[in-house]
Amino acid sequence: MNLISATNGNIVFHKNKTLVVRDIATGAIEKIDAPSRISFMSGKYLADGEKNLHFIEGPTLRNVLKLNRCIFCLVEYENEVYVADRFGDVHRIRGERYEYVLGTLSYLTGMAIHNGRILLSDKYGRIRISGMDGKILGYRFGCGPIVSLECINGALVSISNKQIVLYDKEYSSSFIFELPEGTSVVKSMGKGKDELVVICSDSYFLFRIGDGIALVSHIEETIIDGVCSGSVFYKVLPNFTIVDGNEKVFYE
Repeated sequence: MNLISATNGNIVFHKNKTLVVRDIATGAIEKIDAPSRISFMSGKYLADGEKNLHFIEGPTLRNVLKLNRCIFCLVEYENEVYVADRFGDVHRIRGERYEYVLGTLSYLTGMAIHNGRILLSDKYGRIRISGMDGKILGYRFGCGPIVSLECINGALVSISNKQIVLYDKEYSSSFIFELPEGTSVVKSMGKGKDELVVICSDSYFLFRIGDGIALVSHIEETIIDGVCSGSVFYKVLPNFTIVDGNEKVFYE
């Protein structure tokens, strides 16, 4: 993973020590020299192996600040950026200021910000609910390790290798979709307003999130990364070709 992201109408792809930025509407391509090792990509932001946080600004890569640790999650919320590391420490980025918000949670697996609450999941199946000031408000406990958290169609969703769980406004589970035995989730993301893409080791799922969780499709195909821009899912094939949801080649 950490090969592709989407930002401001562009798809950003890391290939051969270069960041390729392609405009979705026009097809125009910009190429930017990439850091020696990219450890994280999300939207216009990326972190390198030296724990420097950068963001893409037009045809250039601008260094923002030095991180304390390698980050695992990044969420943009109300014009601010929140980042978290595997130890569960969350920092808020305001311009070039790097502010500690909360920690510590054992082996963080996911972060979401929902209705003014910071939600963190861990490998033990716990979800910690905190205010934006870092004050702990409560916990929810699942039945197994959570892989990631997403906010879809105004609701919180947790993804594990066994279940997709939809939560109500009080963060109690309201609907559970059981995944096939042996599923190994690699990455998840929102698609459009009400859809969820879950990439697994040898396939990917598309769900629609409403009052419940509806399976739209399950495609048995190996992809090495993917990203959504609006309602379009772009997937990276093992040969590093990028195709859209209609199997049209976007970049090769």
